[in-house]
Amino acid sequence: MGQPHPGRRRGRVGNATATVTNTRTETMTNTNTTAKAVPPEWPRTWMLWGVALIGVLHTPSLFNPFVADDYVYLGQAHDLSWSELPSLFLSATMDETASGVWWTPEGVLPFYRPVAIVTMAMEYRVWGMNAFGYHLTNVLLHMLCAWMSGRVALRLTGDGRVAVAAAVIFGIH
Repeated sequence: MGQPHPGRRRGRVGNATATVTNTRTETMTNTNTTAKAVPPEWPRTWMLWGVALIGVLHTPSLFNPFVADDYVYLGQAHDLSWSELPSLFLSATMDETASGVWWTPEGVLPFYRPVAIVTMAMEYRVWGMNAFGYHLTNVLLHMLCAWMSGRVALRLTGDGRVAVAAAVIFGIH
């Protein structure tokens, strides 16, 4: 049997076999099932609380009316037929007919926003002209994106605190 690495100790503790490296990173192999560890679901639980907080903070927006370009999108969503869907992705989605909105100068359009038009058309089929439904959909999507940003942060860093912070900061931005 060779000499162990000078920075490592090997030994048996109860039913556990452990290898500890005396460097900045530690590697531990534990076969003892009674060992206490931080539960892996705690970041998930805190992210859920954070996402719930985001939903509460955005609740007042549910009662707002349509504004600015919402009416332009609603007009195009109302007129969209599903047979036009392929051409929607190949041309400008807002042409010069949308140029009459107050916030854009003449000649600034066309915009290319096919996904926005398609989602607005799907929402129009569900909610009609009820602004509450559109805002509810947006808040739910925002909460989902906050959750996903936390999951990405957890995957990148492996630190639950960073994941929770990323989810909450994204959600309340």
